[in-house]
Amino acid sequence: MKTILLTAISLLPFLVSAQTISINEFYRKYKQSNDENTHLTVPGWVVKLGVGIAKTQAENEEEKKLFNLGKKIGKLRVLAFEDSNPVSKKDLDRLREGVRKERFEDLVMVREEGTHVNLMIREKKEKIKNLLILVSEEDSFTLVSLKTKLKYEEIEEFINKAISEDGAPLEVKL
Repeated sequence: MKTILLTAISLLPFLVSAQTISINEFYRKYKQSNDENTHLTVPGWVVKLGVGIAKTQAENEEEKKLFNLGKKIGKLRVLAFEDSNPVSKKDLDRLREGVRKERFEDLVMVREEGTHVNLMIREKKEKIKNLLILVSEEDSFTLVSLKTKLKYEEIEEFINKAISEDGAPLEVKL
């Protein structure tokens, strides 16, 4: 029994990091592909610290609610190429296929004149645990990966509030 427990504990770090194998492999491959990219990983505690500091500067309740959403964001990863797109279609398709096998689902997919946008989520118990945003254009590419604890209702409220401020008569339901 003791051996099984020790084995399970020793494997835990590998199981936790294996949750987004496809994203990790893609990120590692392209972050060192050339000097033309911007890559950034921000630990969750730094995101929460920054949001906490920014919340103290909020001027009204709406801004404070927005910063409360920010507290539900964990690790943040960004990979961006501004003047080139070295990501092959094959690698991008492999990434999308890989995250789908890891229980990500398409939330939004947009294709328009050479621009492809994918917003993918992985959920557990009515909460969005991971959010992946992919934007691929002929001359640029952006990947944003977030670990979150967001509820759909919180995102709907945020989007609807943002839309209503623009005056658009649209209500979003997720």
